[in-house]
Amino acid sequence: MGSLSVHASVSAYYTEPLVIFSSSVNATADVGGSFNFSCNASNFNVLQWIFYDLNNSYPRVVSNTTDGRRVITPDNELHLTNIQFKDEGIYECRLSNFLERVSIRNGLLIVTGEQKKNKKKLIK
Repeated sequence: MGSLSVHASVSAYYTEPLVIFSSSVNATADVGGSFNFSCNASNFNVLQWIFYDLNNSYPRVVSNTTDGRRVITPDNELHLTNIQFKDEGIYECRLSNFLERVSIRNGLLIVTGEQKKNKKKLIK
């Protein structure tokens, strides 16, 4: 007589709650300049940067660009270089794991040299 063997496997996912330790704040940047967004977090499986253009309500997932203007680093920072007016908007750091999804948003306002001078005059 032959023998019958049965093997069963059960996968269970237990994860800790998502935690965002720190993030960038709302900021201004110069045309042609650069800016870095950070999102320090733990207990996540997926981190995405989402961009909300001020002129378009549809969010877009940010990815690395071939020209190097947008780069997401291995430590999940978003580096913007050669900033243009089209980069102005809301940047969202969206984290998720098997249990939940959390996010934090920061705005980026693009200014020119003349706008910066006027802003300094208003502050004085």
